[in-house]
Amino acid sequence: MLQKAVTVGNSIAVVIPKDFQRRTKIKAGTPLEVNLTSRGRIVIDVAKKLEPESIVDPRVLKAGEGLLKRYLPAFKKLAQCVND
Repeated sequence: MLQKAVTVGNSIAVVIPKDFQRRTKIKAGTPLEVNLTSRGRIVIDVAKKLEPESIVDPRVLKAGEGLLKRYLPAFKKLAQCVND
């Protein structure tokens, strides 16, 4: 299927036809992974859902959980001040 590239801001976009959307279950906001092959082909895949464990260093996560546990009452008071 021939599609035309269109300018969107400082980028170029290609419209995904409705039939493709229906068959792939892609909706507006669906994360897509765009790659360029060594032969210059553009490949678009639906991005895999990333779990927090796969993108956050476990040591950083553990430190954050410790801070949250230790200072939760203070964080709640701060949140109340901001919302008041």
